[in-house]
Amino acid sequence: MKIRGDLVDILVEVSPETYSNYVVQEKGQSVSYVQMLKALYGMMVSSLPYYKKFHKNIKSVGFKINPYDMRGQ
Repeated sequence: MKIRGDLVDILVEVSPETYSNYVVQEKGQSVSYVQMLKALYGMMVSSLPYYKKFHKNIKSVGFKINPYDMRGQ
């Protein structure tokens, strides 16, 4: 995973001895590449089925969906 910008700067500020050796500059922006754990990826993937079920449930009880929110359709 690629972490960019302000988050990288915050990580380095909080713990420079841990993160500063892993920061590079790309197009004038601080960048750090990290290896993801499978558990974190799984949590991100599992949120879509939850959102779709939530969307379906609120529609079934009469809520109207914002037309700009097309993810659940």
